[in-house]
Amino acid sequence: MRVKNATFVQKHIEKLILLVAGLFLVIVLAIFVGGVINPYKVELGNSLYNQPSEVIPALLDDAEKINLGLKGPDPIDPNYVPPNMQTNYEQMMNQSVINTQQPTLPRRLSLRGTPLSDLNVIPPPPPAYVVPSPPMPTAVAADHSHAVLDTEFDTRLNSAYAELWGGQMRVPPDFYYVLLEGEFSMYDWVQALIGEPGEAGKIPSGIWKSRLNITAGYLIREEMDEATGQWLNRTIVRPLPGQIQLMPSENHSEDLDQAAKLIEEVGEQTNQQDITQPVLPALANDDFITLPKDGLFEDGEGIPGFEEDPFNDGGIGVPMNEAERQRAERRQAMEERRAEQEARRGGRGGPEDFEEGPGNSRNERDLERQRELQERRQRQLEEEERRRQALEQERIRREQERLRREEERRLANPGVDLGLTLPGGGTISAEQLTRVWAMDITAEYGKTYRYKLAVAVINPLYGVPRLDPEQYATNKNKAALGPSEEVIEAAEWSEPIVVPPKYEFFFVGGGENRSRIEVWTIYNGLRIRQEFEVSAGDPIGGEVIRLVPGMGEVAIDMTVGATVVDVERRLDISGRTVYALVYIDDQGRLHERLQSNDQSNPRRRELDLLQREQERDLAERLQFEQQLQDERTRPAPRR
Repeated sequence: MRVKNATFVQKHIEKLILLVAGLFLVIVLAIFVGGVINPYKVELGNSLYNQPSEVIPALLDDAEKINLGLKGPDPIDPNYVPPNMQTNYEQMMNQSVINTQQPTLPRRLSLRGTPLSDLNVIPPPPPAYVVPSPPMPTAVAADHSHAVLDTEFDTRLNSAYAELWGGQMRVPPDFYYVLLEGEFSMYDWVQALIGEPGEAGKIPSGIWKSRLNITAGYLIREEMDEATGQWLNRTIVRPLPGQIQLMPSENHSEDLDQAAKLIEEVGEQTNQQDITQPVLPALANDDFITLPKDGLFEDGEGIPGFEEDPFNDGGIGVPMNEAERQRAERRQAMEERRAEQEARRGGRGGPEDFEEGPGNSRNERDLERQRELQERRQRQLEEEERRRQALEQERIRREQERLRREEERRLANPGVDLGLTLPGGGTISAEQLTRVWAMDITAEYGKTYRYKLAVAVINPLYGVPRLDPEQYATNKNKAALGPSEEVIEAAEWSEPIVVPPKYEFFFVGGGENRSRIEVWTIYNGLRIRQEFEVSAGDPIGGEVIRLVPGMGEVAIDMTVGATVVDVERRLDISGRTVYALVYIDDQGRLHERLQSNDQSNPRRRELDLLQREQERDLAERLQFEQQLQDERTRPAPRR
């Protein structure tokens, strides 16, 4: 190409390239060296920051100011007025969604011109509901006695029993129990929830309709102070090992799903029976516990496994545990064995009809023993018949009393038909009563107690999300609701229950130098008696060796804990010589008792009769077990 025909760009292209490169170099130097232009500058509010690291402290300062403002007494925005949190929720629910006073609706709905305050509406929370108190059980009856735990029946519970008794299993496992039984009215609880017409703060029925279940039956106990006679140490008796209970003092899950699951589990019929009618401890020595209102006879009459209770209004059977079932079967086998023996005698009525001969080697002593056993059995049958008649009369009386009470309540308060399917079926009415019992196996020997039977129900506000904030905080983890203090105080206490001392002793003989003390105790359910010779300064009691069935020879501690101070010789008002035992108890208190009074003490005669009866029962049981053993080992007859 000829130079004269070249364009301006073609002639100066290298100069243009150098110019662009120079400008680029100037810009780069201005940005990275001169700082004229900074790509990392950040604008925050009205401030400009050259580096991002400078922004973080500024953000933290602003956040701290906001937190301080939120915690302060005044709102951040002085023009913002918080809504009144005490506004009645029901008033808001009664307001119309659409203004019905307008004759016609506009064809276009628009927010244009609507004040901002009209749109900033925060619904107030519900009001604080009034939670009523569940009632206390009525028609409460009590029973108490000594028993021995069968530690081989369910070994999984032994550690729980040991914990109740101070951390170690008792050997032998003797204990004293107190059992209370009553009737809980679900109708009264529903009436309390419904409240009076126009009463404010009532819980909506949609909340509590599905929660009409019992969570616990428990005992409230007080102990008498022997020195002052006052009732002290009010406590809640711990439940039996394995017993299902949800107590008002316990905290449960706050999660709504877990709360719903817990309520559902409590409401299951089998769980309700385990809660209200817990299985009583299995006892050793072929014994079992009879409920205060139970119609079961000690001889286990009826179908083993499911006995009919004539005092149960609904005619519902009271299930027996496995130990009771086995004992009932054993008693039934004993009766069959007796009947078989009588049949083999040809119906002649007794062992006295047997004649001596080659096939019968019984001597006169054996015949006398058999005759005594037969006479005792006849007395037992007569006593059982008297008891049957007394129970039948009592059942008729209670049935008449129940019908009278139902009629009075029906006239005063007609049945509340909520259309609810309850665990027992049907609807709630004034006649529906739930049988509840609770047991105390921690009563201590020598103390006096009184009790109240209480029932806890499902808390109607447990697991309910939309509540007053304070009420939600109170009920969010409280699944069970117990009676209020006012309701508990208004209920009557049981009669004082005196637990016999572990050791009882009587001054039965001797004089000033040496005296005879008769000491009684109970060991593995057996009444043990032993006489000790003592003088001034000697402790009363000591260790004895006894042969205990099932345990062999054992050393039994019969040390009373008292010490003889002196044996005084005196003259009574008639001039006769009497002896008085002066002693100090384990509390350091001085006592005295007269020999003549102890010799004729009714309690001593009672203990003697109990021991004699116990020995006869034991001999009969051992004889029966021996007969069964002989039959098992007897060879089959040849054909």
